Amino acid sequence: MTRNVFRNQYVYADQTKLLRRKNSYTYIDKCKVTCGKLFNSRSLKVKELRSKYDKTMCQSTMYGGGCSEEEGLNQARVYDLATSTSRYFPEEVDFFLNVAGNFLDKPVVSTLELAAGPARHSIELAKRGVEALALDSELAMVQLGLLNAEEAGVQIKYLQKDMRRFDEVPSQAGQVQLVLLLFGSAEYLVTNDDFVSCLQSCKEVLEPGSGLVLVELQHPEVTFSVVTSDWGQAWEAVDEKTGNRVLVEWGREGDEFNSLTQVVQKRTSFNVFDKKNELLNSHESIMPQRLYTCTELDALVRLSGFTICKLYGDMDMNMELSEESDRMVAVLKPNY
Repeated sequence: MTRNVFRNQYVYADQTKLLRRKNSYTYIDKCKVTCGKLFNSRSLKVKELRSKYDKTMCQSTMYGGGCSEEEGLNQARVYDLATSTSRYFPEEVDFFLNVAGNFLDKPVVSTLELAAGPARHSIELAKRGVEALALDSELAMVQLGLLNAEEAGVQIKYLQKDMRRFDEVPSQAGQVQLVLLLFGSAEYLVTNDDFVSCLQSCKEVLEPGSGLVLVELQHPEVTFSVVTSDWGQAWEAVDEKTGNRVLVEWGREGDEFNSLTQVVQKRTSFNVFDKKNELLNSHESIMPQRLYTCTELDALVRLSGFTICKLYGDMDMNMELSEESDRMVAVLKPNY
């Protein structure tokens, strides 16, 4: 069992061990250990480091926007390092396949991951013999995902497309059985029309009568606490090959939040420091993200021609959604 390190600050460990430690986490995978630290975005340490990179920040609204293709790919690599240290991809793929086994009559042979980024889940699925397709609107992420797959010794098909509107995908199986929308990427669907269009596109590529969409979102508590709490998290990730570390700010105090649309203009920054604490690279993005409640998610799912089969509180078959959950994982089945 795992916990969302960004919310409850758990130690990440193997499936038999779960510890809690204030302001730090450790992710253990066989002999590989990656350590990092969590901070509030208002902490003195974050403010001290922020003073170094704010003046040299490469600003854009997406990876590679306003920068060269090489810089865009480097930014994507930094994102990959910063996010992959807090996720346990083999265990999460186990969860996906177990969920599919509960709700589908046949095994999963083809999957599609939307807003796939570095495509770590798709790569893990490909290792299991599944035909893994990925989709992202950012060229740098598509390039990185293909490089990651090549390094892992597997093949995936990666398309540069907008997840809001896409039609057919090049699946050898004809259509896919499972569509994945992870890492809170559904929050970039900031309007009702965008959300409905995305799910209707999913319905077009799902195998009729044997398809699911799995959506991972922040816990609804975030929606109601964003105004009153310290908005934003910060954490470190360490590159084991170089010793460089990445300080990530995922939202900052003062980020604009529209209570009518439930959209926050979230400012994120990725800042690379060497062993001597010298700044090597900085990148900042400001992206609108929508925060969803359970009831509006249910309404939008129904409007899109789907039904919520199950709501989980984590990537754990035994953890149903509750007020104490770490996130919201919705399993959707199309209506035919």
